[in-house]
Amino acid sequence: MRKHARIYFEFNLETGKAEEKTWGVYGVRYYKSDEGIKVEIGDGYRHELSIDATYWNRILKIVKDSE
Repeated sequence: MRKHARIYFEFNLETGKAEEKTWGVYGVRYYKSDEGIKVEIGDGYRHELSIDATYWNRILKIVKDSE
């Protein structure tokens, strides 16, 4: 994720709650980057995956239903 990205939503996968400042813990971050809206899943350091927000609704369903 870019250093100055605007984060719209963060979800802590360890606690199962929407929280602010999930950097350093495994979480889901929905943010705006230079390339558009992105979703990052991971700890924000080296264990992360960044995808286009096209799949955002599917990610929310996975989190909500604990798939």
